[in-house]
Amino acid sequence: MNNIFYKKFIPRFFLASLWFGFCDIKNRYIRSFLGPLWITIATSIMLLAMGPIYSQIFGSILSDYYPFLCVGYVGWLFISQSISELSNSLVNSEDLIKQFPLPMHFYYLRALIRNNIVLLHNFIIILIVLIYTGDYKNFNPVYFAIALILINIFLYYIGSILSIICLRFRDVPQLVACILQILFFITPILWSPANILTHRYILYLNPMYYVIEVFRIGIGVGNIEYFPFLVLGIFIFILFFIFRIVYYFSNNDIPYWA
Repeated sequence: MNNIFYKKFIPRFFLASLWFGFCDIKNRYIRSFLGPLWITIATSIMLLAMGPIYSQIFGSILSDYYPFLCVGYVGWLFISQSISELSNSLVNSEDLIKQFPLPMHFYYLRALIRNNIVLLHNFIIILIVLIYTGDYKNFNPVYFAIALILINIFLYYIGSILSIICLRFRDVPQLVACILQILFFITPILWSPANILTHRYILYLNPMYYVIEVFRIGIGVGNIEYFPFLVLGIFIFILFFIFRIVYYFSNNDIPYWA
């Protein structure tokens, strides 16, 4: 029975999530000529405006600062948007939850795949910047694949936990949005960790710091360090058990909360 489940249900389940993720992007930009590339254009304009200004504020050379800024900002857009949409994935799928007995993982994967598609569009910006600055030589596909897999697992579990809490308590999505705004400013996206001379414990206690560092190392920006990968792995291990506990006690109540 288990073999039949894994051979037949799991592939169809994943393909269904993939298909719905593509359809979400397609429907979001229906009748649009450029489609999701509008996100890429808007992000490019933002980075073009921010680069010269913030490089002077932090006393950095523009050719060194641009890869740091672009990779960090694109990574943050992916991370923050994934957490935001995953936390609202069950709330936004109330009709499907009430009508179809689909596993909750379907809604999580659907939101995560949707944001990975957007990341692929924004990755064009990173490639252009890396080629322009010559940092493309540091890009390692193996490191990037490992980094992307770890970050997606991290986002999957933290988003799944938040989605159940947000479904039960409808004020939590606003709280998540506020926390993400605060994390944007205390995470080294615009500024380098080297700029922090005192109170560095704020940096080390911020889980998003390690996620962004893993993303940057995966792209090839900055020195290769294994400590952020280790810390992110520990976070994933902890979130996995928290998710199992939350899911165990709330699985049967989710249709009633929707």
